[in-house]
Order: sequence, then structure tokens, then C-alpha cells
Amino acid sequence: MRGWHRRSVMAMPNVLSEEQLLRFLEKHVGDRLKTELLAFWGRHPNAKFTRGAIYCALDCTKSEMEKGLKDMVETGLVDTCTHNGVSFYSLTANEERRRAVIELASLDYWERHQLMVKYLGQGIGQPHYSSTSCQS
Repeated sequence: MRGWHRRSVMAMPNVLSEEQLLRFLEKHVGDRLKTELLAFWGRHPNAKFTRGAIYCALDCTKSEMEKGLKDMVETGLVDTCTHNGVSFYSLTANEERRRAVIELASLDYWERHQLMVKYLGQGIGQPHYSSTSCQS
């Protein structure tokens, strides 16, 4: 019941099917860091962060974070803007992609784990996906 309560207070109801979430994972996730970045953006869908703030929130090396962030900008999951010479990053304004990221982040640990098991079990996942944390 606790998971239901958490989702009931989310601003956006879950509307994507498991199949749609699996297709989203296929297209945008290839490793643990990208999964962690997606969860980060899903928890903060309306915020803008500097690279330093994002790095502090993740468990990985700076170069891994830089690569993951660059990939997400290139694939259109993350938008950038510059203010006073400082780059800020935010979840994309694309409503379809935002919804998928927010829904993935709204899943509790067990639901997210089960989805990833299905994702990997279908042979979709990249062989370098790992549930262990990045090493510094």
C-alpha cells in the first residue's frame, strides 16, 4: 500500500504500459549510470542543475558522469541552457520522454528491478549493464 500512496501524490499518473517502458529502456539505457541519471531526472523533473551538482548526487566518477550526461543531451533526454557563462541541465521539455522518465522514477525499487530483469531477459539490454555502483 505504501507504493500506491507514493504514486498517488505524483503530479502525473502512470499512463505508459510496461511494453512502452521497456521500449524506452531499450532506446535510452545501456548501463547502470544512465539508469541512475534517469532516476535522478525523474525525481527532479522541473529543476536545473550544474554538472557539479549532478556529480555530487551520483555514485560514479566525474568522467563517467560527463559521458552519461553528454549521451543524454545528444539523445534529447536532457536539455541545456547557459546563464552567466554557467551551463545548466534539466530534464527534456519533450512531454513523451518526460513522462517515461518520471514514470520510471516513480516505480519503487522492486518494480524497477523487475522491469530491468525483463529488459535484460529479452536480450535488449547491453552486456555492460551492471547493478553495482561506479568505482571512483
